[in-house]
Amino acid sequence: MVVFLRNSLFVFVVLFGLYFLPCAATAQQPAFPTYKSMLDALRGLEPDETKVASVTDFFLQRETASFNLQQGTITLCKPIGGKVRAAVFTGKATFSFAPPSRVEREQLERHLGAQMVEDEVKSIVIIFADSTEKELKAGCKFSKQELPSSLKSIIGNGVNGVIWKEKQMVDNDLTKTLLEEKDNPLFFAIMDTKKYDELMWSYKPYEEEQIQLSKRRNARVTQASFFEPINQYQSENGESIENFNKADFEINSYIIDCTIGKSLEFAVTTTVKGTLTADSANWLYFYLSPYITVTSVSMDGVELPYYNGVGVGDCWVNLPKKYKQGDSLSLKFVCSSDNIMTRIENWTFLENSIGWYPHSGYKKYAIFDATFHVPKRYTFVAVGDRISSKENEDDEVITTQWLTPSKIRNYSFNIGVFSTKKFADDELPEFYMHSLNTDQRENVMQDIGLSFKFYQKIYGDLGLKHFNATEISDLHGEAFPGMIHLSYATFLDAQNKGFHEVFCAHEVAHQWWAIGVDFQSYHDQWLSEAFSEYSAMMYMQTVLHNDKFFKMLGKYRESIINKRNSMLGSRTQSGPISLGRRTSSTLTREDYDLIVYKKGAWVLHMLRNMFLDVKTMKEDAFFKIMKTFFETYKGKQATTQDFRHVIEQYTGSDVGWFFDQWVDGTEIPLYKFAYKVKEQDGKYKVSCQIYQVNVPPDFKMSIPIKIDFGNNQIARVRAMVTGKKAEFDLPLMPLKPKDVVLNDLESVLCEVETMDWIE
Repeated sequence: MVVFLRNSLFVFVVLFGLYFLPCAATAQQPAFPTYKSMLDALRGLEPDETKVASVTDFFLQRETASFNLQQGTITLCKPIGGKVRAAVFTGKATFSFAPPSRVEREQLERHLGAQMVEDEVKSIVIIFADSTEKELKAGCKFSKQELPSSLKSIIGNGVNGVIWKEKQMVDNDLTKTLLEEKDNPLFFAIMDTKKYDELMWSYKPYEEEQIQLSKRRNARVTQASFFEPINQYQSENGESIENFNKADFEINSYIIDCTIGKSLEFAVTTTVKGTLTADSANWLYFYLSPYITVTSVSMDGVELPYYNGVGVGDCWVNLPKKYKQGDSLSLKFVCSSDNIMTRIENWTFLENSIGWYPHSGYKKYAIFDATFHVPKRYTFVAVGDRISSKENEDDEVITTQWLTPSKIRNYSFNIGVFSTKKFADDELPEFYMHSLNTDQRENVMQDIGLSFKFYQKIYGDLGLKHFNATEISDLHGEAFPGMIHLSYATFLDAQNKGFHEVFCAHEVAHQWWAIGVDFQSYHDQWLSEAFSEYSAMMYMQTVLHNDKFFKMLGKYRESIINKRNSMLGSRTQSGPISLGRRTSSTLTREDYDLIVYKKGAWVLHMLRNMFLDVKTMKEDAFFKIMKTFFETYKGKQATTQDFRHVIEQYTGSDVGWFFDQWVDGTEIPLYKFAYKVKEQDGKYKVSCQIYQVNVPPDFKMSIPIKIDFGNNQIARVRAMVTGKKAEFDLPLMPLKPKDVVLNDLESVLCEVETMDWIE
């Protein structure tokens, strides 16, 4: 009997172990096994009738935003992925928000008419991964209550704030949080406000600038609604450790095999090799052009699940397991497209110059090893060194392989029915022009060659071995390491008015500014575009008459000031240069070019004239500063602060006031100027009176004053003007002036009006 029981116990233990072993060996199932399951869960978000609470003066504080739930009902939503991720409030609440910086407060005023928000709120949908549930449960008494029928539609409208409905994609930060089952500071509050309609305040933990205030607006063409960011800045807790700009997967190299068919059908296989930089991940995000279709993603020969939206280039890849920081991965993307390249007669057009291969992160650098198979009848050129070329007579295909000698951030090519001409010049890299139009090709080549040599002289050598210029069938230009794309229009213009000279020279200048010295964030993007624009204008000044240079400056000034003056009408005032791409919005569509390019070029012109020696007219200081900046940050990413630091090191003076006014500020002064001349002991005393308008009283600027004695005799002095009124005497003059001119040489972006002397 004892033996029987002992054996029975043994059998039971064995069976018990066998029964549970499979369960123990099975990996825990993810909350959302697919992207679509997460998307469906969000779409189906429902209020939980057992988790309803009445609230009075309940506060939620998130950084610089506060939500006072004065009177109403808060309802938790049913869990998704095993966790409560949302709540909905209805009743009366107050939303208060004040951005911490002057730039962001002024941006808020441009869009909403006030430097802080305090508005009544009728409903709030909160989506979170932070402590919100814990705070609500600690401060509210939840019970089962009957829910109003309108609650589901309020939740649905709120959820639409984090889902791009037309594209079937979820906000990236929310996607990563849910798919990776993270608990983090993520917080979205989608609000129906009394004064501003729908606003959304969010803390997005995977962004470089985590905090955003957005307003729902309609797209101009499709009229689809979306939340457009108004404010965007870094949390007081500092920079995110993981973010989409940095990339949680650092790509070190690309191996590309691309085939372009006879009718420009496009097929490309791209192997990306890199290292995981996040603490851990089992989902990775990549960007591709919406013109590209991903047909498969694999790793080590095993196909991986992935998700593409509708008409969007975002691609989320599900890794076979959760990888940890430092793990090396190699993923293969097989993609195709029928419309990323088109041909109309002899024109070829590439819809997206860099989105045809997958990107991870913003402005990341990698080695590119690319092989292209293209029809023999086309001319083909790509970025990098062409290390092999093979012609296949059977199918009239040429196969070329290109390798970048160092890591770069943007890779591209051009293909067309081009003729090719070599520019023989020992002072230049090996230089080829590939174009369909040849009418003005010699002029274009001359501008490229002369501007290249001009920049070599004033900034320094790039060390390029070869340089390709190609024509594209569009009105813009683009620059890549050792290659530029130029609009067809510049090959048709023979008027030498300056515009096309600047256009060509601008793209050449990007070899120094954006490629030689890169910018760090969108706040610093003017270091690329404005620096290239003003470099091109200086080149134009050397090859064409000074009049054309100052005429272009004058046109830029007129556009900037007219836009500022139009704020008194129906148009929205422009933002500062430091807003970068954010200067362009649904209310300020043309401002990126106007502010970052044109006003940015004016800023450099003002610096150039600030450092001008008005006695000798030498410009050594400005050019030394520019060359030092290039040499110091060549091969690096620079910030506006870095540029300011170089200026201050050279001059020994604090120029923070200048950057505050012209890069972070938007004011443009109007100077009302009067002068009088009085003879004194055989010499002449010139007294000046200046009223400074449209700017704060502490606004200051160094302004050259020209004293014209006639017969080509002039003198120049410099005055620092500040305050509402400035009155001063110039040094005694040996001759009686015929005229006194404020703001000589277009030295300051301003308006000048002459007036009678005011006693």
